[in-house]
Amino acid sequence: MGARSRFESEWDKQTYTGGKLITSFYGVFDGKLAKLKEKLKEELKLSKDKRDRKFIREVLKEARSLKHTLKKIGGGKNKICCPKCDHEFVA
Repeated sequence: MGARSRFESEWDKQTYTGGKLITSFYGVFDGKLAKLKEKLKEELKLSKDKRDRKFIREVLKEARSLKHTLKKIGGGKNKICCPKCDHEFVA
């Protein structure tokens, strides 16, 4: 077996910068998740034969990913970390 990376997955490589999690996009991710939920609700209001299953699967996959990202960020609503200097601001 090869040497293990310090990152468990590709997701960890993309979300961590220098070991610190960038929390400044918490509001953006939260808003996008809310929009995805609304789109999903609208699609599920349709009758079963008119639903686009591929669209539903894609939206669910993206929503799970965003939910996971928000969970990793944690208290991002109150704390904002600058991606350049790692300074933490209180919102």
